[in-house]
Amino acid sequence: MSEVMKALQQSEQAYQAQISQPHLSSPARLNVTKTTRWWLVGLFAVLPVIAILAVMTYLHFNSATLEPSQLEATDALTNQKRAVILENSEPLAKLLPYPELTELTALPKPVAKPLPARPKPSTTASRNNSPSEGRRIKTDQVNVSDVSKQDWNVDNLDLSGLSPELAQRFQSALKKHSTQSASQTKITSMPTKPQNAINLVGHESDYRGRLPKMNFETHMYSSQSQSRWIKVNGNNVHEGEWVINKLVKLDQILPGSLIVTFDNQQLQIPALYEWQG
Repeated sequence: MSEVMKALQQSEQAYQAQISQPHLSSPARLNVTKTTRWWLVGLFAVLPVIAILAVMTYLHFNSATLEPSQLEATDALTNQKRAVILENSEPLAKLLPYPELTELTALPKPVAKPLPARPKPSTTASRNNSPSEGRRIKTDQVNVSDVSKQDWNVDNLDLSGLSPELAQRFQSALKKHSTQSASQTKITSMPTKPQNAINLVGHESDYRGRLPKMNFETHMYSSQSQSRWIKVNGNNVHEGEWVINKLVKLDQILPGSLIVTFDNQQLQIPALYEWQG
């Protein structure tokens, strides 16, 4: 702004100087007037630019001086707000007073309750006789027809009041019932080991190298003889068939063993036994 004022003063002084020279000739005065006018026109054209530059310079220096103070004020306000928030917020940790210690009392000892006594299972050692000993099951046979007749008192019934056809049907029904009961209570005797059969177990040395190799894989025993069979060396064999053609023949299948004939001698072999030959 000071430069603008100086320029204005100089122009004013130049103008006054031109007025104070009346002794100058008219042509020279005209030349000076024209020159002054052109100079004034250029000055007025430059003045707005100079004014804008001066204002921008002033604002720049003013903002440069105000920025630190504004930043300090902003920081102070922010810190003040943080302090207020921290004062109003709950503390993260509180110091609690140390508790007063009292005398410690011993805890009562746990009392173990006795477990209820459990009855011990009675173990009885039972020795099963091997099938080779020829164990027999003895049962008392009962004539069911006689018992049924005694229970029903059929013999004392008087059928004379019935028609002959109805009486015949009744008697046939009784006979059929007695026959079925007798067949159901019929007991099949268990096969026994021949007395002259030799147990292969215990006499291996006598037949090693003589008796062919046999691997008994399956042993199926049934109370009905036609349902008994074994699987030896991959083949199914029934009683009376050859285990090894013309050498070993299956004579009998027992519940836990079998009887074969080899070299005119009966041998008892355990079930599922593997003879290496």
